[in-house]
Order: sequence, then C-alpha cells, then structure tokens
Amino acid sequence: MDNAMFKIFLAFCLAVLLCQTQVSGSELGAQCTNNTNCTVENSECVGDPKKCQCQDGFYQENSTSCQPKKGLGEGCSNTTECLNDNAECSGDKCTCVENFYKNGTACLQ
Repeated sequence: MDNAMFKIFLAFCLAVLLCQTQVSGSELGAQCTNNTNCTVENSECVGDPKKCQCQDGFYQENSTSCQPKKGLGEGCSNTTECLNDNAECSGDKCTCVENFYKNGTACLQ
C-alpha cells in the first residue's frame, strides 16, 4: 500500500470511529459524566454508574427519544408511559389501578 492510500485509509478509519463515538454517546442508556453528554432531548445523566436516561415526566420510547408521559384518560401502549402514581395502561388508556379512583389528575385510594 503506497503512502497516499495509507493516509486515505487512516482518515476513513478515524471518521468511522468518530461517528460511532458520537452516536453511542447520544443514545439513552449510554454512559455519561454530565448532562451535556446526553444529547437526546429531555434526557439527563443520572445514576451510579451514570447513564443517559429520560427526565422525570418523560418515558423512553426508543434509544433516541424521550416522550412526555401521558395523563389519566390519554392513550398508551405500556404502563411506563403513564404519568400518575398508581396508574396503569389498561384498555389502551392510562387509568387508575384497582382500588384507586380518579380525583382530578390524581389516582387516590
């Protein structure tokens, strides 16, 4: 391999490595040192070990998206999408769990 080809190959490898680093650092669940490492909107760097995760009031839709949690009566596909304590996703809507009732925007016993 001549010198010019080697330089092109090296530049390509560095570009690939740089792209992989940027993508993995932006995904939810990636290790971080502070909030600026977490580039997904509405995510933050928390825990031990520190990882990027959705802020309170948001749920992880996939590895690159934090969506607002849903209130009582709103459509859902999983209980983690529901905002309220003592709420679950039942019948494709966030509802209060058994033995709790809706009082305004809360589930009370």
